[in-house]
Amino acid sequence: MERKSESGYSMVEVLVSILVLSAGVLGAAGALLAATRTTQQSSYQTLALQLAAEVADSVRAYASDEQHAEALGQLLDLDYTSNPGSPPQAAASCHFMICGAEEFANAEVQEWKARLATSFPVARLRICRDANPWNDAGHAYKWDCGGGGNGAPLVIKLGWQAKNPDGSQVKDGESGFAPSVVLPVAG
Repeated sequence: MERKSESGYSMVEVLVSILVLSAGVLGAAGALLAATRTTQQSSYQTLALQLAAEVADSVRAYASDEQHAEALGQLLDLDYTSNPGSPPQAAASCHFMICGAEEFANAEVQEWKARLATSFPVARLRICRDANPWNDAGHAYKWDCGGGGNGAPLVIKLGWQAKNPDGSQVKDGESGFAPSVVLPVAG
């Protein structure tokens, strides 16, 4: 009797191929997750730049008119950190009624706070005079304002609790996270 050789795959070959396929699928899923996080951080960066530009336009408008010095004072030294659990109180709307400069500035500030609370994870907005917003030792922007007195440029600082591609939170020594957008206001 002649013995016929059977062709086919052994169980070991099937298990090895399943293992290789699983490793590839896990790698692709990890890459997709990292790409999603990067896209989200890029979206936050775009939103932050738009909001900072809006804030800078308002500050510039108030600074250019001496009649609005009190309204500008309301905006200067603004330091707000959003709390994801409780959005800020709404201010009187100036869209359908005539408001004074201070009321309008207050309404704008409340709108900015609401946008921070709804558009970002924990976020912070700071408007101040700062001659040197860069921290050389930490290689990042800093929240503290100072230096230069009234002659220092107005600066809009905006940041949020960002995440690294691996999912861990980006940490800064002084407040948990550093400003991501620092925009000087041209006067």
